[in-house]
Amino acid sequence: MIDVKTSKITLSQFQRKTLANFKKHDHFNLKTIDFTLYHLADVLNVSVNNLPLINSTLIKIHRWSKISDDKDALNIINEKIKKQKSLKKFLKEALSEI
Repeated sequence: MIDVKTSKITLSQFQRKTLANFKKHDHFNLKTIDFTLYHLADVLNVSVNNLPLINSTLIKIHRWSKISDDKDALNIINEKIKKQKSLKKFLKEALSEI
């Protein structure tokens, strides 16, 4: 048998901090209001008018969540973002990638 070492990809300190801030944002605790594009832009700290940056940032957060096996962040993306019908027309690029 051959002993093969697999390299484990780890996140940088910036990436871990970004994921932590993403998960603990207050907008994810909203129960009575639908999660809108304005909420998502605020969570990602991006202008609501910059849809390409919102899409790419969401894709990065999703990839970092998968790399770090962060089930909380993945659950937020699946439950709060992917299920919102109002976001589908704005996040076509990100939702096709996720």
